[in-house]
Amino acid sequence: MHYNAILHRVVTHKIYVSYRNDMHEVLKASQDIATIGLIRYQRETLFIEPEKITAWSQFKLMFVNGMSHIAAGIDHLLFLLCLILPAPLVSANKRWQSVAPVRQCVMSVAKIVTFFTLGHSLTLALTTLGYISFPAKPIEILVAASILVSALNAIRPIFSQSAMWIAFIFGLIHGQAFAIEMSHMGFDSQAIIVALVAFNLGIETVQLLIVICVVPVLAMLARTYFYNAIRITLSVLAMAAASYWIIERSV
Repeated sequence: MHYNAILHRVVTHKIYVSYRNDMHEVLKASQDIATIGLIRYQRETLFIEPEKITAWSQFKLMFVNGMSHIAAGIDHLLFLLCLILPAPLVSANKRWQSVAPVRQCVMSVAKIVTFFTLGHSLTLALTTLGYISFPAKPIEILVAASILVSALNAIRPIFSQSAMWIAFIFGLIHGQAFAIEMSHMGFDSQAIIVALVAFNLGIETVQLLIVICVVPVLAMLARTYFYNAIRITLSVLAMAAASYWIIERSV
């Protein structure tokens, strides 16, 4: 199957290809379908082999899709970075001052990432399964606002003692944004569970890899005299990007 409409104009556009194997079900407008592939910019051809469409192939598709979604989601990654920027530090007198012990840094990051994961996994599941629903535009604005708040906290401690709960609350918002991607796909009552698990695992895999790569670097930089300059510069850039997104998404 070859399809290139829109892609040459909107490079971020995605086309989900679904498969039915029973014409009777099609005539009944049943939702018993399987998402089997994704067409996007520079990948405009999809090879379809019905006999190879299995639950495992769909799981792999959704896992990879989850990985690519978070890897391309600059706003989500920027939020995560702002959350862990002050993790190697200890707050005192409403400032980030001394360097935290390695164990404390690791535990702090682990709590933040875990609670963020719990938050976005919860709303991703509830929204995808149809239990809750929110308009996309306000959610996208709130995602940008979460970056702004976390960047401010990276400059001056706002919620240093309750960072994990803030991560959980913001995770609830980001989970809604992840669900927007899932809403474009068609699944029956059985396939949606597999797709949801695979998509979320893909997100978590990339998120975990990023944390594993970034946190040791931040912990080492925190022991240098120029870490404050790096932290503040990155936070200011994040605030600028978040402010731009809030304005852009409000129009």
